[in-house]
Amino acid sequence: MMESSFAITELDRRISNLIQVGIVAEADYPNAKLKVKLGDVTTDWLPWLTHRANNDTTWWAPEIGEQVIVLAPSGELYQAVILPSLYQSAYPAIDNKVDVSKTIYKDGTFTKYDRENHILTIDVNSAGKVEVIIGASTITMVDASIELKNGASTITITDASIEHKNGASTITVTDSNIEHKNGGSSILITGSSIKLASGKIDLN
Repeated sequence: MMESSFAITELDRRISNLIQVGIVAEADYPNAKLKVKLGDVTTDWLPWLTHRANNDTTWWAPEIGEQVIVLAPSGELYQAVILPSLYQSAYPAIDNKVDVSKTIYKDGTFTKYDRENHILTIDVNSAGKVEVIIGASTITMVDASIELKNGASTITITDASIEHKNGASTITVTDSNIEHKNGGSSILITGSSIKLASGKIDLN
C-alpha cells in the first residue's frame, strides 16, 4: 500500500508540474536563462523558447514581471522550458483586429501592419533613429533630418535645406538660394543674383 500511495503521489506531482503559468522573477540575459515564480515555488534557471536558433537566429528577451508558461517534460522542473508570453491585466492586448500585426516598445515606438488595407506603419520615438545599411550605402533618419550616404557621397535633407557632399564639393539648396562650393571656389545663386568667389563662369 505504501508503495502504491507513493506512486500515486509522485504521478500527481508530475502531472501538476507538466504545464504551469508563472511570472518571471529573475533574468540572466548573458546565458539566456530565467527563473519563474510558480505560486510559492521559484524555479531554477531555465531557458526560454525562441522563434529560430540555427543559421537564422532571433532574440527577444522576456522581462521580469512578464507572465509565461512553464513546460516540464515528465513533470520534472529541472528539464523545463519557458514559453513566453501571456496577456495579463497589467499588460493587456494592444489590438483586437485579426488583420493587424502590431508591436509596441517601451519607449512608445511601434510597428504595425494592417493586411486588410495593406498599410505598414513604423512610428519611432522622436528621440530615436532609423538606420538602413546595405554594404557601403546607409540611410539614417532622425527627427530633424534624413541622410543618404554612399562612400564619400552624402545627401542630407532637413526641413530647411537639401545638402549634397562629395569630397570637397558641396551643393546646398534652400528655399532662397542654391550654393555650390568646391575647395576655395563657390557659386551662390539667389532670386536676384549670381555671386562667384575665387572662380569664373566660362560660357564657351
